[in-house]
Amino acid sequence: MSRADVVCLVRTLIGVFGRISEHAAAGSGEAFSTWVSLPDRPLPRWDAYLFDGGLDAIKYPTFESNLNDLKFKWPLNRAGGPLLQTHEVYTELRSEFPDIKSPVEIRRRINEALTAAPLDPDIVRRVFRFFSDGSDTVCTRDAFVARLVQHAKNEDDICTGVKPYFLVNVGDVLDWEIFYDMIMNSKEFADLRDLPRAGEAEAKAAAKRRGEEREVGEKERPPAAVKEEKAVEVEMDYAS
Repeated sequence: MSRADVVCLVRTLIGVFGRISEHAAAGSGEAFSTWVSLPDRPLPRWDAYLFDGGLDAIKYPTFESNLNDLKFKWPLNRAGGPLLQTHEVYTELRSEFPDIKSPVEIRRRINEALTAAPLDPDIVRRVFRFFSDGSDTVCTRDAFVARLVQHAKNEDDICTGVKPYFLVNVGDVLDWEIFYDMIMNSKEFADLRDLPRAGEAEAKAAAKRRGEEREVGEKERPPAAVKEEKAVEVEMDYAS
């Protein structure tokens, strides 16, 4: 694959993930903030928007259209920072806003740009085949859910470092690493498997740094300050 093909692939996959995931507002000590929920949680984004909150099956044109219409949000890694922030996909997008210094504003601009940009149709078609168990025409909700359940892990097992208090009882989920591996290890992407995993090293290093900083910070501050910080309400954002 050419360099441009690799960038297109990662950009499209993160575009899919950022559309169907739940997003938590970044907060101090956050270690896990973007994930795909299973249907046992209150109406996940993919259920509300891909399957229109109740359809038993959708055809490919509907899947592609609904996916592109979903508002994109750049995923956050387990340390609460932008996922893949050193990857070429992110740095290219970041370079389009050289005068903006605020990380929040940069993410907002990137979100707007990628929401407006259509996803690569070839890669979206492959994703559809994966979730539809090989069908090119129809994806049932049951087949979609079965794929998620097959690969999901409990957040207790995949959340490293300091566990964010607001994610207690989130249950089985798929984070970016699980989602990426699930897709790239499928037969639909067999010809692209020589690509390196996107974001694994960065996520682990960032989580480790954040965990160490959090531990040191709590030791240095009085218990009352730590308790007050943890009591800050974190808004769960399910808006489209």
